Amino acid sequence: MPSQDQGAKLLALIAHEIRSPLSVITNTAQLLNMNEDATPEERACYELIMRQARQIDDTANTLISISRIKLGKDPIPRDDFLLCEQLFEVIESSRHLFEKKSMRVRLETPPHATTVSGSKILFKQAMINLLNNALKFSPSNSNVHVNVSQENERVVVSVKDEGRGLDPNETRSLFSLYVQSGDNSNRSGLGMGLYLVKKIARLHGGGVSVSSEGHGKGCDFRLWLPISDSSLMA
Repeated sequence: MPSQDQGAKLLALIAHEIRSPLSVITNTAQLLNMNEDATPEERACYELIMRQARQIDDTANTLISISRIKLGKDPIPRDDFLLCEQLFEVIESSRHLFEKKSMRVRLETPPHATTVSGSKILFKQAMINLLNNALKFSPSNSNVHVNVSQENERVVVSVKDEGRGLDPNETRSLFSLYVQSGDNSNRSGLGMGLYLVKKIARLHGGGVSVSSEGHGKGCDFRLWLPISDSSLMA
């Protein structure tokens, strides 16, 4: 079993290994986009490449941030931020991806503002990963329900999809490094998305869980974080 330091160093190494080919891909795409005779289809391909490259770069930045925090090189940021405001930004930036599959994201928030202390960037990355997971494993023309609620001194964000669902034995290891759920046709990437969600939640003193009634019944991911003192005193 690797030590925490070894695990943190491994995350940093993976991030740097991701960035090297990513830089080549983006630079090549930018050169191709300079062609004045490029067709609309080629321009659209360029936009797709750059959008996905930005997402991969965000993941690499998250890996490096978590690694440095775990190694004690950086403290975790402790800025107060409005959770629902950041969540709304994430959903809006992802909405076009759901619309391509004729999917709808339905957001339900409490009437009062909820403030969390921590890193806005890391929180948004966790939510991006949860939404991408719902997008990946849900059928076209389905719904994703995002619900924010307060339970005692913590705020809970639920992301519930209408996708393939999980067997009980799949839920136990789903947040481990390199683990991917689903059939082979849906498997892509490094299997790090949900692992990062767990790490980000724990760095903030929170956690994440998943429940499913079985195959074809969808999944309900619940991310919880402590509410900041300012919210508790309000």
